[in-house]
Amino acid sequence: MLKPSECFAGPISGGSGLTLVLPRTDSERRILLVGSGKELTAVFLDGSNGIEPFASFPCSDNNYWSGLHIPNVEIEIDETSISGRHETNAPLGAVTRIGETLALQAKDRSWTFQIELLKGLPACVAEKTATFQKWQIVLGSGADKRILHKIEVK
Repeated sequence: MLKPSECFAGPISGGSGLTLVLPRTDSERRILLVGSGKELTAVFLDGSNGIEPFASFPCSDNNYWSGLHIPNVEIEIDETSISGRHETNAPLGAVTRIGETLALQAKDRSWTFQIELLKGLPACVAEKTATFQKWQIVLGSGADKRILHKIEVK
């Protein structure tokens, strides 16, 4: 359950930081918002009606897509799902620890790229990466932690 102060309804252009947007209707989709201002990007977490999972698009001015915003979410990785794949051949939806970041393998039209989810993490040794195929979006910590969405890349 969410506290009323932990969410609000609105267009995706109103998000910032890491925000999970939940659908309110059948025509809306589950979206992860990353960044802020002119650098705000939307990533579809589920697919249907011609939308692929992990398709992304810049959304700073997008008032078409809307939903229930849950800001200030966090990402947790499942250490048992570590893969030896280099970030350049990671499957869509996988997350990679590279340098001082955690990046998500996403798609923009016909090409794939990495979206920086987190930065300022302890640095990996040069040219060393770790890719994870299971991760989840959570809110809160300790006894108050809630798992909002789980990702398992096949």
